[in-house]
Amino acid sequence: MKLTTTLLLPTLNEIDAVRVIIPQIRREWVDEIIVVDGGSTDGTVEYARGAGLHVHSQTSRGYGEGLLEAIRLSSCDVIIEFNPDGNSIPDDIPRIIATINEGYDLVIGSCYREGAKSEDDDWLTAAGNWMFTRIVNLLFGTQYTDSLVGFRAYRREQALRLDLDAPGLSWPCQTSTRFARAGLRVTEIFAHEPARIGGKRKMMPFRTGLQITRLILRDFLAFHPTQEPAKEDRVARAEAMAPASISNPGERRPFTLLQRCKVCGSGALTDVISIEPQFLSPTFTRNNAEEGELAKIRVALTITLCDRARNPDGCGLLQLREEVEADLLYRRYFLPLGHERNHAQRFARRGRGYLGPARSQAAGHRGRHRGE
Repeated sequence: MKLTTTLLLPTLNEIDAVRVIIPQIRREWVDEIIVVDGGSTDGTVEYARGAGLHVHSQTSRGYGEGLLEAIRLSSCDVIIEFNPDGNSIPDDIPRIIATINEGYDLVIGSCYREGAKSEDDDWLTAAGNWMFTRIVNLLFGTQYTDSLVGFRAYRREQALRLDLDAPGLSWPCQTSTRFARAGLRVTEIFAHEPARIGGKRKMMPFRTGLQITRLILRDFLAFHPTQEPAKEDRVARAEAMAPASISNPGERRPFTLLQRCKVCGSGALTDVISIEPQFLSPTFTRNNAEEGELAKIRVALTITLCDRARNPDGCGLLQLREEVEADLLYRRYFLPLGHERNHAQRFARRGRGYLGPARSQAAGHRGRHRGE
């Protein structure tokens, strides 16, 4: 069976590059394309939308946070990360798809494999990549030639199961470490790395290097993957891992992202306004304390537009992207009431009756007055 694919294009002020790269990406290569934008102000978002691409304006800051949000938006089998800054060649996308269809769980496009080279490396980035890749190979028993490159493809279900949580540019390294630690099938293909086109490199060598060091040590010492779920549990797990983006992406929350317009059903939704994290309640409450653990949750909110420019049949409605789970009221309120009713029925079946606390106390007083 052919795997379905989502191509993720992370951007942050890459207008010069996307004007060159996006026209080279053929839509028939993949089933879905999502531009994951981190807050561009140079026209990147407008260009991508004008090209007919779905743009997701990430609600949490960080390269990894944005990709995690997009992974949860995707409904496909395979995620392909491709930076449209000129460092990767669009014609390599079909090759990485073909390789993952051979049965691999993670495929990395490495410029250090035979047949490829990097025109973007300087001595510092080359030395850093060499060092971190050797450390990953030593600690996780792998044979990578490039554990840090962003161009890679992996199975969405496995990525969600491994609870990836690296918020910044250490994100690619975490897929390298966790897929290996989980015993999944990983491999590389050669992929030439041209120089970036315009824009500004986002990676700060020493800061990013410190993040990667911490991540590698944490995953080596503390990450113990859960056993892969049985086949009958996979659908339920996929649904459980589809909530909206939050500050702690590895933890499930009772919120989901709107996928289609609530009025007309159009899937052409465009995020237009991002709001700082807020407390959301599934019920009317007098104060946050009534919500218990839910009161600690803050969700970054997004106003999304049913975009008629992308779908003329849309209705143009502005609506909230984040939704509270529909069954939350039942699970937290009506279900406990149902347990209480069942408790009463069990007492009645035993012939003891069920008076409740107030009536039981009153009965006790009457019994003492009668000398019982």
